[in-house]
Amino acid sequence: MTRTWALIVLSWALVGAPDAPADEPRVIYVNDDATGSGDGTSWENAMPSLKDALDFAAAGDEIWVAAGVYKPSRHPDNRAASFLLISGVGVYGGFAGFEKDRSQRDPALNSTTLSGDLRGDDGPDFAHTGDNSLHVVKVDVGGAAPVLDGFTIAGGNASGNRHTPAASGGGVVIRRGSFNLVNCTVIDCQGALGGGLYNAGPGYVTLTNCTVARNRAHSGGGACGPFELSHTAFEDNHAESRGGAIYGSCAAEHALFAGNRAEKKGGAIMGPAVVTHSAFVRNHAGRKGGAAFGRQASLSATNTLFLGNYAGEFGGVVYAHGRANPYFNHCTLAFNATEENDATICFTRDQSAPRFFNSILWRNYLGEVEDPYGPQFWVFGNHDEVIRYSCVEGIRDVGGEHGNIADDPRVADLFGPDGEGGTGDENLRLTGDSPCIDAGWKDRPVPTDETDLDDAIRCIDDPYVEDTGKGRPPLPDMGAYEFKRK
Repeated sequence: MTRTWALIVLSWALVGAPDAPADEPRVIYVNDDATGSGDGTSWENAMPSLKDALDFAAAGDEIWVAAGVYKPSRHPDNRAASFLLISGVGVYGGFAGFEKDRSQRDPALNSTTLSGDLRGDDGPDFAHTGDNSLHVVKVDVGGAAPVLDGFTIAGGNASGNRHTPAASGGGVVIRRGSFNLVNCTVIDCQGALGGGLYNAGPGYVTLTNCTVARNRAHSGGGACGPFELSHTAFEDNHAESRGGAIYGSCAAEHALFAGNRAEKKGGAIMGPAVVTHSAFVRNHAGRKGGAAFGRQASLSATNTLFLGNYAGEFGGVVYAHGRANPYFNHCTLAFNATEENDATICFTRDQSAPRFFNSILWRNYLGEVEDPYGPQFWVFGNHDEVIRYSCVEGIRDVGGEHGNIADDPRVADLFGPDGEGGTGDENLRLTGDSPCIDAGWKDRPVPTDETDLDDAIRCIDDPYVEDTGKGRPPLPDMGAYEFKRK
């Protein structure tokens, strides 16, 4: 399902949310293999049906679900059936069926799947999914946010009329209210908008320690709508039009967007995004914005890696217009490309212009020419790109008050073990002789983050390197990674 982005993908580990609250909730037990009374009061007497447990639950309850495959209906023709979450109820998977405390569960070992494959006949590449559930999980609440934690959600097919809610969110559809998805995988789901998830908004929807993979849609292959992401990966999702991973706004920290594809715009994200401590790796847009496309509001990235992203026409990393000013601070951008019309990194128009601070832009190519000195920016209108205290291959504005350099950043392994740039096995951390060490602009344009992409301390003074940056020492390094001399 996923690739291993060995060295460049973040050294932070995916972590779950805190476990049980101080007050003891009522627990309803579910096990599809249970043979007891079925009243849900213990593992021995667990309810065999998760739908029955949800019907029985009230705000403040928890539902503990043993390993197994659960479907929203016993009737293979009931495509409208979904697991309807309840306000204020936490639903937790990953139990073996003996646990006394929620902390004892192991979702990785005890796979718990919510499946829309009502007939059990799904094949590869979405074969035989025409009769699957329209939405595996549905959220329509007005009170406290429900929690779904520790599940695989698979096989939803929101194939209703494209202009109706039935066409959105094959895995999870959030019609109303807030919702927390934790320690879950949403995979092999489809719809017109948001193949994996659809949030009708304006509820507060968070994904923590989740994976959204191999979903497809017309727009928003992985998800559609506003989301907040933490320690979450979007991988190998596909959109026929826009937003391979997400169509809509998002705020993300410690996120990975890898291998997503949109046939037109926004290989990973179509919409405004604020991203920190994250990575965009090998996303693809058929036309514009290999990693992101923004209108009116665009991508803002800090401590983030952009590697091997591609656009067929404009903006190997980002395309922006309508006062959408892409912003990069302490980012590393390498081996991004566009096939034509230049702008290997960023294409902006209509009063938009990119801003780069404390960043490294290296080996970004124009098509098959692989010319790293080709234009990395293309700015239409009366605005120019802003580049300060950054290492940019081929830049003419070096030294002086802007603090830019064009020297080789000297990273640990530019091409990786396979010898080919942009494949995902590179190590773009700095080496001890890098000119990017202590060369950044501290606390500008905003206060410098305390940590880098590795979650290691930012602003470590290197006594063997002359400070060439600006601000009060210790100064930060350029790029997403801070050098740590051993």
